[in-house]
Amino acid sequence: MKIDITQINQWGTIFAQIGNTFKNLVNRGIPKFIDFFVEGEYKYLVTEKLFGQNLAQYIHQQGTVSSQQGIQWMIEVCELLDYLHNQQSSIIHGDIQPLNLFIRKLDNRIVLQNFRFIKQIGMPVSTFLYSGIYVAPEQKYGQLLIQSDIYAIGVTLFFILTGEKPKTFYHQGDRSNQFHLEGTYNLTTKLQTIILQATQPNPENRYSTAKELAQALFTCL
Repeated sequence: MKIDITQINQWGTIFAQIGNTFKNLVNRGIPKFIDFFVEGEYKYLVTEKLFGQNLAQYIHQQGTVSSQQGIQWMIEVCELLDYLHNQQSSIIHGDIQPLNLFIRKLDNRIVLQNFRFIKQIGMPVSTFLYSGIYVAPEQKYGQLLIQSDIYAIGVTLFFILTGEKPKTFYHQGDRSNQFHLEGTYNLTTKLQTIILQATQPNPENRYSTAKELAQALFTCL
């Protein structure tokens, strides 16, 4: 993983924090840590080599997945996030999206990648950059919460089940960033309700934990 962050203040210190945090994580859904170092203007996290493809590649090549497969994968992501969020000092990934969810060829399980935006409680959020259609509304204003990861799971699940870019279903001109699914695709009412709660504009109205979202998704299997 190569990260050019030379323009971000305090990154040297924060990069060291990320490296030290990452090396202490032990979970089959997180790449095994090897080393982190600085070379010139670039900072590197070295992890195990994985074989497979990310979810974005999979959907592009294979098309959408069944509800059962999509739900199972997102439950796995919830379990990974529950592990991170419940560290002694909670770790928030901050960039959950199909590009960063890797399907390991060995066992068809999800591996969480790209930890360049992770935030441990106490780190300054202002040193991180956020962009893209999977990002929770509050992240655009410098706020990063556990519920930000939950929002991204909801949007990601919608994409892998429909193949449609999520921005299609934000009502035009709706400043609340409300996701709208009414009359779209062959998603059950129950699953639509879960996605809508996960993607509520107000973080307080989403599922409070990744475990809670996983339990809701499990009822759809």
